[in-house]
Amino acid sequence: MLVSELLLVGLAGLMIAQIIARFVFDYDFEIAEEYSAYLLAALSFISLAVGQAYDAYHRVEMVQARLSPRGRLLSALIFDLLTLAFVLLLLGYFLQLIWSSWTSGNISLTMAGTPLWIPQLSLPIGMTCFALVLARTVLRDWRALSQARAA
Repeated sequence: MLVSELLLVGLAGLMIAQIIARFVFDYDFEIAEEYSAYLLAALSFISLAVGQAYDAYHRVEMVQARLSPRGRLLSALIFDLLTLAFVLLLLGYFLQLIWSSWTSGNISLTMAGTPLWIPQLSLPIGMTCFALVLARTVLRDWRALSQARAA
């Protein structure tokens, strides 16, 4: 969560600096839009794990309400396992993307010429954190389902 907070503060700070520079000093940071986009993407991916850790994502309550308590636990376990599989698949694709950017020397088309693998690192970092939190959630679901079977 700290990294997400720092990214948000950095994004807001960069935007405020750009606004002040434009309207007060009539100066334009040419990299502000590019780096704001990088920070926003990084914030989006890094914060996925935080949302999962705080159980902030939506559930289909209409379906969940019709299930038994054990059915709800089983449904949560299956959903979390499918989500984990999807996240791991995305992680593999993101690693391939970074490797491709690294080996081909892709850079941004702006004056900054940022090597694209640098901002792309936030994708696998975010997915790895998300996968770890999801794995913890799956273990929690498994324990809860095991205890429900025993009761």
